[in-house]
Amino acid sequence: MLGKLIKYEFKATTQIFLLTYAVVVVLAGINALILAMKPATGSGADVLYAGASSIMTLLFGTAAFAAFLLTIVIIIVRFYRMLGDEGYLWFTLPVTPAQQIFGKLIPAVVWTVTTTIVTLASVGLATLHLKWFSQLGATWRALVAQRAHPGVWLVCFFVFMLASLLVNTMVFYTSMSWGPNLIKSSRLGGSVVAYIICYCGLEAVNLAGFLIMAKLFFDAVDALPSSHGTTLPDLTPQDWAAFNHVGAIFGSYFAVEYLVLAVVCFIITRYFLTRKLNLA
Repeated sequence: MLGKLIKYEFKATTQIFLLTYAVVVVLAGINALILAMKPATGSGADVLYAGASSIMTLLFGTAAFAAFLLTIVIIIVRFYRMLGDEGYLWFTLPVTPAQQIFGKLIPAVVWTVTTTIVTLASVGLATLHLKWFSQLGATWRALVAQRAHPGVWLVCFFVFMLASLLVNTMVFYTSMSWGPNLIKSSRLGGSVVAYIICYCGLEAVNLAGFLIMAKLFFDAVDALPSSHGTTLPDLTPQDWAAFNHVGAIFGSYFAVEYLVLAVVCFIITRYFLTRKLNLA
């Protein structure tokens, strides 16, 4: 039954997301063409080119921002509606509250990751004239030659971002399931207040973790024998080994922290949907 919930959620949201992605990619392609056709400075077309490129860059930036904003809005609205009048249908289905949560959470994560990938790829397409790809490749090879591990950093970064996405989505869900019980006269007002409380709690935990990890990081940097007064290319393999170790600890800590917080939010959300469900 969970599969059917997920399939329905994708069916209800696919069209609007694909249309949004198409707009972002098309605008990125137009920007790439315009920037690649830059006329000689001082020519008659220079002023026209500057105006056209500025307008298209603004449109592309607005579309990319709108794609992220739309993703967040859809994630919130889809769950919020389930706890309103639509809940009288959703909660008569032969599924558990946990399945209801996963039925919304999995598509939300997939769409958010897809939006991020499409937006980053579009930015890369729009800025191809800067030849950033070759520069990135050269930097990557230089880091590998110095015994750094950029691939490991990249994996840790994506794991961290995925964990962050899970906990932030679950904070929204927790707030919306708790809100109607917090302020019974206003489901929306209660959800907002609940979100503020959850967000402040999340940031307090993050701050404590960051202070602990920052102390570890700076202690490790101070202990490096050859990093003082040098630039990154001058770091020795021993320095990079220390950075890799500390970076892995730093990223792993926050990834685990976010995953634990996401589980806590899931348990709280499931509790309210099971014991304190309020569809008023």
